[in-house]
Amino acid sequence: FQIMKFLYDNSIYFKSNRPTCIMYYVTTGKWRDDENLKGTINLLKKDIEAQEIFDTINFIPVDANGLRQIHNLINNKISKKIKFEKRISIPEVEAQQAYIGVLPAKEYLKLITDEETSNILKGIFYDNIRDFEQDNDVNIEIENTINNGNQKCFCLYNNGITIIAESVVFIQDTVTISDYQIVNGCQTSHVLYNNRNEIKDELYIPIKLICLDPENNIIKNDIIKGNNRQTPITQDQLSALTDFQKNLEKYYESMIEHKKLYYERRSKQFNGISSIEKIRIVSISNQIQCFSAMFLGKAHKIRYYNSSLREDVINKIFLSEHDPIGYYVSAYAKFRLDSLLRKKQIENKYRPFQYHMLNIFRIQISGENMPDIKSKKFINYCQNMENVLEDDTKCKEAFLKTTTIIDEIICTNYNKEYNRAYAKTVGFSEEIEKILTNGRYGKNTSL
Repeated sequence: FQIMKFLYDNSIYFKSNRPTCIMYYVTTGKWRDDENLKGTINLLKKDIEAQEIFDTINFIPVDANGLRQIHNLINNKISKKIKFEKRISIPEVEAQQAYIGVLPAKEYLKLITDEETSNILKGIFYDNIRDFEQDNDVNIEIENTINNGNQKCFCLYNNGITIIAESVVFIQDTVTISDYQIVNGCQTSHVLYNNRNEIKDELYIPIKLICLDPENNIIKNDIIKGNNRQTPITQDQLSALTDFQKNLEKYYESMIEHKKLYYERRSKQFNGISSIEKIRIVSISNQIQCFSAMFLGKAHKIRYYNSSLREDVINKIFLSEHDPIGYYVSAYAKFRLDSLLRKKQIENKYRPFQYHMLNIFRIQISGENMPDIKSKKFINYCQNMENVLEDDTKCKEAFLKTTTIIDEIICTNYNKEYNRAYAKTVGFSEEIEKILTNGRYGKNTSL
């Protein structure tokens, strides 16, 4: 109030307009345009408008997704100043500014290196489709070009770097680049950094520098896709660009240590990190398998991840209205079941049926009547399972109980043969459904 009083006491210094009022409604849930909330907000706006002290009054809802985006933006904010002499401006494009040219590698290294620690800045590759892939054939060729006395030809051989920034300000040949991402050139960047002591003044890199409105995700994603076409892009890698995937990655990161899994949104992003166990890494294809088995009734299709499964679930998975908890819980359940199988606390003969066991586990713990995946009730539905999975004793008991259904089906229909081929049939899924719907092995209230 004191700040506002001070401002209006000095209103003589206002130019042509009165101030703008911006109100934020912040929630850790999901903003769903609730009519009651909107009614309250509109009444508040009318009360403020009646005071006639603001030109405009804006209301901005910030939900869990918005908070994650703000957090990510703050963590990745960065500004660097470099010399970029050899460039031309690209006219009449949808970006605010765009330039193409060649940049000395020593200047480029300033963009990707932390001034204090001299480490490479990992955050600026967040929007890249792939993470650094270590010693693949292409990276070895790039390294050889640097170290074999042929640095003058580097810019002829290399596809170059694409940078998207929120702000690009030139003063003659010096440019200040702020809040930027390297969206193509992650491999080149890491090889240059790893060989930085060998780089001479004659080594130049092809550069595209694009200044783009941060809200313009459509053009941004098109630029990323277009600039990564020199190597094949899988559908999973394209999925990695969506806001949902980025939010899901953050959700995994938020888990406490003993429940920690690592969501591999970008190909090979955890390679070379010795502190991360490979069994805790969940790729996009792993995630599709687990979620489809547990919640979409596709366990019989999942023994081998393929295009048929993706086509079946493409419009039912990774939707912006979904809460990340269902995705995490399905992967966490698979991780816990794998652990029980590895430790031989569940017999190995059940391994071919583990995706069916995820579905059985869901029904036995949270019930057959699953709420709409987009609803708030679905969050509670998943939390019931997460609580059981977190408890070693209850988790083991629950998964052992799922084996009784597998046993009954195998003994009744398949001559007691635990053959992995049976797990891939629609008939096996139908037999599970019959048993579960009759209530004999239904929701386990004791857990």
